[in-house]
Amino acid sequence: MVCTSHVNFRMKFQILILILSALLGSYETFTINNPIKIGKLSNNFHDIGGTVYVDKNKIYIRDFNYDGTGPDAFFFVGESGTPNQKGTIISYPDTGVCYDYNDHSAPLLTEAYDGTKDVVLTLPCSLDVTKIKWLSVWCRAYSMDFGSLIFPNSLGLETNEESVSELELEPLAESEYYASLSK
Repeated sequence: MVCTSHVNFRMKFQILILILSALLGSYETFTINNPIKIGKLSNNFHDIGGTVYVDKNKIYIRDFNYDGTGPDAFFFVGESGTPNQKGTIISYPDTGVCYDYNDHSAPLLTEAYDGTKDVVLTLPCSLDVTKIKWLSVWCRAYSMDFGSLIFPNSLGLETNEESVSELELEPLAESEYYASLSK
């Protein structure tokens, strides 16, 4: 005969393990490469939001928000100026393919994101994150920036860790991430 208290304990333990594994999976995204916080995405249209972090070859968007209703939207980066039609599409999810602006086979952002999901963008085409000047959720159909972030002139990634702290850029600290989870 199985003791009901043992069964209850076992169920609670399994639930705890599931919750911890989900938290650690998300936490791992932001701690493996110690990304640097760049800032928050602006919202021009379609409820764009999220906080942007970078490391040497990835862009992380914590708590990404987008209503999913743009007709031809994708992540887009540029190496000069402000968001415009001259840039590189960053596929999400990552396909490992470099897409030209006019390539309609590039993956589009067709689903809504409610601010509870973190997005990891892998830079394609040997792009160097230190040369990126802006990130945008761009609509090709209307040549429109739904929301974007202009990057600082120097990220500090091209030097060693000591000089990164001199730039006073904010790395994502463990305590900040855990504090947001406990709220």
